[in-house]
Amino acid sequence: MVGDFEYADPHCHGIGPIDFSEVGSYDLDTVELLLRAERSACIATVFLRRELIDAFSSMLSMFYLGRQEGRYRNLLGFALEGPLLAGRGGTPPLGFWRPDRAEWRRIANLGQKGLRYVVLAPDAATSHDEPSPHWVAALLLDHGLSPALGHFDPRHPARTVTTIDAVVIERDVAGPHAPPILTDHLFNDMPRLIRHAWRTAAEKARRDAEVEALDIERWALQDLDRQIGLVPAALIRHGAEGNIRNFINFDGDHLDILIARRALELIGEDGVLAMTDRLDSTVLCGHRLHRVPDNSLLYQDMGVVSAGTSTIARQASNLRRVGVDNDAIRKITLGNALDVFC
Repeated sequence: MVGDFEYADPHCHGIGPIDFSEVGSYDLDTVELLLRAERSACIATVFLRRELIDAFSSMLSMFYLGRQEGRYRNLLGFALEGPLLAGRGGTPPLGFWRPDRAEWRRIANLGQKGLRYVVLAPDAATSHDEPSPHWVAALLLDHGLSPALGHFDPRHPARTVTTIDAVVIERDVAGPHAPPILTDHLFNDMPRLIRHAWRTAAEKARRDAEVEALDIERWALQDLDRQIGLVPAALIRHGAEGNIRNFINFDGDHLDILIARRALELIGEDGVLAMTDRLDSTVLCGHRLHRVPDNSLLYQDMGVVSAGTSTIARQASNLRRVGVDNDAIRKITLGNALDVFC
């Protein structure tokens, strides 16, 4: 069932006044109308508070019924960011916690109602009595949900790559009909060897020279470990091999647009989905955010990035500006999302 839209955003935190993490405070019909007005579609991405699991389940039951009735065409489904992440980073505090096995099973069962993926760190440290990220990934796959790998532990990149490889193998074990492995946004919230973004006025004054010094046209799959770092290299190689679908933010602020374009070239257009991290308001899961003059991002205190404000239409324009052809742009901003989520 495909709606009337030109773009599809697989990772969006809110539209208009609505913060998707405020489960129970918004009407799904209103979300659908706002998306139709923009001729866009999205996966509504939620930072889930522990006490709102029941409310989230009820909302997805309503979504599933409305989807069956044809009321929700542009709202393609839901995703969770966390709550099992290696570090809080830009995650709102209320969205960062450790579910027990029973809670994970409840979350996994929502795959029947329209939950499409869960962002988790496969290298997140857990205690002996907590379910491991590997156990969680296997559970999600078994219930038709995609693990979306992100928010990694920055301290042990070689160990992180081992865990990424293990999740890819788990997906192979799950069989040919298992959902794809996804990422959160490539280069963000992961250890890397390079500067990946220039966001302040002072940084932007140095940007051209520093990007030139990266010599990104010489990046090659076989050399990426030393060129950009073990973790982004592993995700890009798995993307090029068809094992992982990489979400990339082409807003130019989360990730420099030329680095984003080079990652796209290395992976290939079939393995990339443009995503926004979008939020139109300035409160995310109860946490107040703010803008700064030099970019389109939303920040917590201490300069921590939490979300973006761009649209997929804006990202399509950015891709066009750096020479990506229209057929590839349509795949990245619409076709690949439909392939995964419809």
